[in-house]
Amino acid sequence: MALLYVRDKETSRPVQELANRRNLTKTAAVRLALTNELEHYQPRQFAMEITDEFHRMSTLRSDPSVMIDKAFYDPLNDEEED
Repeated sequence: MALLYVRDKETSRPVQELANRRNLTKTAAVRLALTNELEHYQPRQFAMEITDEFHRMSTLRSDPSVMIDKAFYDPLNDEEED
């Protein structure tokens, strides 16, 4: 069984403080803190991954024959063509 010994005073202080506040041993305080951190950790996704996931999940489909340009938007803005 591996042992964990915290030699760094800046790390040891908050472990002791959490243990005191929650009436835990230092080991239980470290376990609690690590468990909470791991439960809340979400790896970052790159924007492209998020966009790809959105497209896979979306029920909306675009019509590739429709050209999205100024002529498309003008009627939506009640602007008349010149």
